[in-house]
Amino acid sequence: MAKFSEQTYADEDLNILASEVKKAQDALLTSIEYINNKKDSDYRNLTARKVVDMAIDVYVSYLLLNQAEKSARKKSVAKKFIGDMLPRVEMNSKYVTSGDKTTIEDFEAIVGG
Repeated sequence: MAKFSEQTYADEDLNILASEVKKAQDALLTSIEYINNKKDSDYRNLTARKVVDMAIDVYVSYLLLNQAEKSARKKSVAKKFIGDMLPRVEMNSKYVTSGDKTTIEDFEAIVGG
């Protein structure tokens, strides 16, 4: 993703969107660093889906930005997707970096009734 995050666009609107995607990428990297520093495989497994979802959101956003250079319709799609993606990535990052292990610790009580 490094090559995408360093890219600049002729259209200033796309550069603004790219800076928003970069914020999401930073949140993703912070989440990954948090999990790696925690060295807890159970927590890693618990949060893996959220990390993957963040990575997909960031990657797809960069792909849409590249397509938006060639198409006004794709620019609209990129604007909508990125606007929806930002709060989703922020939420997932907060979840991952919260360190909350209630699901693991109270698993039987939660699912067993």
